[in-house]
Amino acid sequence: MVAGAGRRALIEDLPATPPHTEVRFGTEGCGQRAAHGWLCDPSDNTRSDRARRRAAVGRRTPAPIYATVQTPNDTPFPPPGWVTNDEAARILAVNVATLTCNAWPYRLRCGRCVRRPGGGRSNIYPADEIERVRAERAARAAGPEIPDGFVDRDGACQMFGVTRHVWKTWIRQGKVTFGQVIASPIGGKQKLYAVADLERLKDELFGADKVYKGADDLWHIPAGYVGREEAWAQFGVGKPTWERWEREGVITCGERVPGGPKMYKVEDVHRMLDEYGRFVPPYPDPDRPGAYRVPLSGRDIRRREVLLDAADLPLIEGGSCSWSANDVDASGGFVSFTGGEFRGVALRRVVLSVTATEAT
Repeated sequence: MVAGAGRRALIEDLPATPPHTEVRFGTEGCGQRAAHGWLCDPSDNTRSDRARRRAAVGRRTPAPIYATVQTPNDTPFPPPGWVTNDEAARILAVNVATLTCNAWPYRLRCGRCVRRPGGGRSNIYPADEIERVRAERAARAAGPEIPDGFVDRDGACQMFGVTRHVWKTWIRQGKVTFGQVIASPIGGKQKLYAVADLERLKDELFGADKVYKGADDLWHIPAGYVGREEAWAQFGVGKPTWERWEREGVITCGERVPGGPKMYKVEDVHRMLDEYGRFVPPYPDPDRPGAYRVPLSGRDIRRREVLLDAADLPLIEGGSCSWSANDVDASGGFVSFTGGEFRGVALRRVVLSVTATEAT
C-alpha cells in the first residue's frame, strides 16, 4: 500500500490507463536522498524522466512511487521449438539438476535463461536437442548391433559362466589371445570375439581332461582321478585321519594342481584298498554261514576285521569297534567297543555280558 497524502494525490492525478494495461508500483533508492518515483508512459517520449518527475511532484518533494505501465505479451511460453527444464527432465527421465551436471555424459549446454511471464526465471532448451539426447540414450541402452558369429565381452563371459573380472584376468594371463577392436556406433570402441574362437578356447580350458572350477564353485576332476573327499570316503575315514596318514608317509600318491585341489589316480587308490582294506559296515562272511565280518578302525591304515555271530550284531548297533594296540607289544592288542553305555570296553565282555565286577 502507498502511504502519505502526497503519494495518494499523485496516484489520483495519474491519467486513466487504457484497457488491458496494468500499473506496478515500487521504490528506487538514490544514494542518501529520499526515494524518487516517476510515471513511465510508453507513449510519452518527448520529456525525460527527470522532467516528468519535476512536473508531477516538484523538485524538492520526494516521490516514492515507481509506476510502470506495461502491455501484456500474448507470446506463449516457452516459445515454439523450446521446452522448459522441467519438461526436458521429464522427457529424459532424469532430475532437473542432472541436466547441467558435469558428471552426466549428456550435459546440456544449449540452454537459455529467460524470464517467465508470471515472474521468475527458467532455463529453456531446444526441443530438437532434447530429442537427440533421448534417442542417443535409447540407442546406448539397447547396445550396439553385433555382427552374426560374434559376441561382445559380456556375451563371452556368459558363454564361459564367468564375471568380467575373471575374463580380464584370463587376458592378462595370456589365455585369451584373440579378439578384434572395432568402433562402436554409439561412440568409443568395443572388442568383439568370434564364436568359433570361443568354442575352441572352451575346449582347451574346460575339456574332459582339464581341471577347472565350474560355475557352481566346485572343481571338475578329470576322468581317471578322484579328489581327496572321494578318496577318504572309499577308505571309510574322515579328513583328520586321511591327513594324518599323509603326514606319516603312509599315503605317498597324489598330485596337486597349482591353485587347485589335490587329486589321486584311481589305480593308486584301488591298489591301497586291495593292500590295506576299507572301513565298511559289517558284511556276511562268505566262508562261514551265520557269521559277519566287522571292520575295525585304528590309527594305522591297515584294516582289521573281527568275526561276530549274526545274533550278536544288535549288541554293537550304533557303536564302533576299533583295534587297541598294546603299549608294550605293538603286535598285541584287543578289540574295543564304544557305544551306548560302553566306552572302550573289550568287545568280548560286551558279547559275553561280563561286567568289570564279574571279571575280577
